[in-house]
Amino acid sequence: MKHLLLKIISLIALMVCISCTKDNTESVSIQKQLTSEEAQASFAKVLSEAVADNTELRSFIKKTALKQFDKDYDVFYPFVKDEIVEDNKTFREILLDYCNEEELSSIEHAVPKLNILVPDWSWFGGPCAEDWNTKADDLVYVGYAQSTDDHILYCEGTKALTLSAGEFPSSPTLIVKDNERMKVSNIDTKSGECEYDFVDPAFDGSNDVQTKARAWYTKDIDFPYEVMSDFVPKSDISPILIAAYDEFKMPNSSYGCQRDYVYFNMTPNNNKCGIPNNYVQERLYRFRIAKDAFKTISDHEKDPSLDTIKVVSRKHHYLTEKEIMSRIWSGGSYEFQFDIFIGSKDDGAVSCIKTRPISALGSSVFY
Repeated sequence: MKHLLLKIISLIALMVCISCTKDNTESVSIQKQLTSEEAQASFAKVLSEAVADNTELRSFIKKTALKQFDKDYDVFYPFVKDEIVEDNKTFREILLDYCNEEELSSIEHAVPKLNILVPDWSWFGGPCAEDWNTKADDLVYVGYAQSTDDHILYCEGTKALTLSAGEFPSSPTLIVKDNERMKVSNIDTKSGECEYDFVDPAFDGSNDVQTKARAWYTKDIDFPYEVMSDFVPKSDISPILIAAYDEFKMPNSSYGCQRDYVYFNMTPNNNKCGIPNNYVQERLYRFRIAKDAFKTISDHEKDPSLDTIKVVSRKHHYLTEKEIMSRIWSGGSYEFQFDIFIGSKDDGAVSCIKTRPISALGSSVFY
């Protein structure tokens, strides 16, 4: 009887030990799930330490950003984390010198589209990927997408700056964010790794010829109407545009768009189903900038400006138009950025398909 009692007591003790062990194991495996913003902040802190110490990592980030795989200066972490940076160490392995595996895995899980943007602030006289001297510039700020108006920037692993909206530092800067141009297309059930694709094929930069940003899409267009007050003669307007105007002009039509007719052959009586016309493409030839806008857009020291001294004549011959303009205007060009959208900014479903920077001399903008 005593022997049986000892066995029962031993069995109970064993069950208690197993139960305790199981509870302890479960409590250890439960980890706090980071929010996307918390994960980006943690990654920014770690990255700021790594880029401060590692010249090769800075060069790797710059070189990758200049490829513009999504037509922006983005470094898409899932695509490059396993690439070798130096001494047979991958990008991810270098980061693990500044954090542990559990922390980095939590960040990767919380932000599957983790991205590092090298912002282009050259238009405002600020830093950009093109001008980043990665060997000399070891002072690098790292920020992240934040929901507040004041933005925290890390440097060497500590909070270094807090900037208000519209401000930017004069030193090279990286922004940790979610890549809105990419989407998770599939998750491998065996490895758990995500597969990615572009949100829209327009973001695929693999076929683009890499050039200086300010040289993109610059093209002279032969447009014969130079006087702004002139109307384009009806004979030079496509008949389909005239038909669209007549179909939708007020007060005959209270709804619908002329482009519905042009692109889909739709009318007020047929507004449910159209047939795409793939042979029509519109083009913006020119636009007017009011003279009062000069002070508004010429707000930076590198912008073209009017010179105070205007020598417009010579004793022996007239100045050419080019000579006159060079004396009136300072050097440099304006940089206009055109964002072409599908959808409406107010409907919450905007898809930006193109961003086109255009350079223009001051004399051509304000003639």
